[in-house]
Amino acid sequence: MTKSNPRHSPMTRDQVLVAHAADMIARTSMSQDKFAQALSLALHQLMPAHCADKHIPDFDRLAAGNDVATFLKASGAWLKRVQRWLAGDVELPAWIEE
Repeated sequence: MTKSNPRHSPMTRDQVLVAHAADMIARTSMSQDKFAQALSLALHQLMPAHCADKHIPDFDRLAAGNDVATFLKASGAWLKRVQRWLAGDVELPAWIEE
């Protein structure tokens, strides 16, 4: 019979993902801004059709447009969204968990 380890409290899927993201940021000394941009890139590669619906900025396209104000506005809004997910202020959406 296998028993669960009483030292580990049960975690939800989004808590596990947030913990892994926080660990990765700490381990790699990656800034949250760089993590947010990497997450955006990964989401655009994995599910491009959802990205427009979910208002996920495409930083490669924005950088090619040479519109600094638009890039900074999109970057700041996306960073705030990711920070809220990482802080637990807002639940991580199920579509990202998948």
